[in-house]
Amino acid sequence: MKYPRLFLISANREALVGEVGVVLDHGLEWRLNWRRHLFMWEEEILLCLMDDLEGVRLSNKADVWRWKLEEKGGFLVSSSYTRLAGLSFGDVP
Repeated sequence: MKYPRLFLISANREALVGEVGVVLDHGLEWRLNWRRHLFMWEEEILLCLMDDLEGVRLSNKADVWRWKLEEKGGFLVSSSYTRLAGLSFGDVP
């Protein structure tokens, strides 16, 4: 998780992306809610999050799982084994 601190203080941890990212005429607006006011250093983290979210487009397509170790996206035990074996021996980045 890239922003664990923001997740910890989020008031909408269980929300779907479509519930906090609202499509408006002028673009996408993020409606994030917090359990308390953010500290200054947390606001800096929020700015980084907003930079990462810049340019994100939402669609009505269903979410799907994709296994990045396979070209077609399907899970294979062999690719996970190869990856884990490489990590154990320092071969795979």
